[in-house]
Amino acid sequence: YRLTEIAAAIGRAQLAKAETIVDERIGYATRLTEALSDLPGIIPPVVREGCRHVYYVWPARYDAQVVGASRDAFARALAAEGVPINQGYVKPLHLLPLFQRRIAIGCQGFPFDVTDRTYAPGLCPVAERMHEKEELGFGICVFELSDAVVEELIAAFRKVYEHRTRLAGLDDAA
Repeated sequence: YRLTEIAAAIGRAQLAKAETIVDERIGYATRLTEALSDLPGIIPPVVREGCRHVYYVWPARYDAQVVGASRDAFARALAAEGVPINQGYVKPLHLLPLFQRRIAIGCQGFPFDVTDRTYAPGLCPVAERMHEKEELGFGICVFELSDAVVEELIAAFRKVYEHRTRLAGLDDAA
């Protein structure tokens, strides 16, 4: 993790702006949450009292049964409207090859050779369900946002939601 002097200088300058950047993200995320919280089946992130979410992503929980269309069809429709959306964020860590093969350092299985712990699918059912079926996220920190862009995102979500019944038959068309 050795930084060059230039990279360190850029990092220090960015750290000086961190609070402003995070506060701006929080504002945009709060606007998205407030504007979309009335859509049944799309559950925006909840921030517990006394906590702060820095919104690397704005993750919503998607309930296909309530919405009436699969997460995949809904995400494709959002993408068609210009909303860069992800499904499932990242694969749950316990399902990655490192844990499945139980080999991390060398070929003898260290550190997994000190325990009989396995990492079978089903070990973390909530994380797996979120990844496979429910998480719908917007990478809020990846884009240069403005109030106008956030309003366009909200309008796109609402448009797709309004036409969600037309998405039900598109699941097999992908």
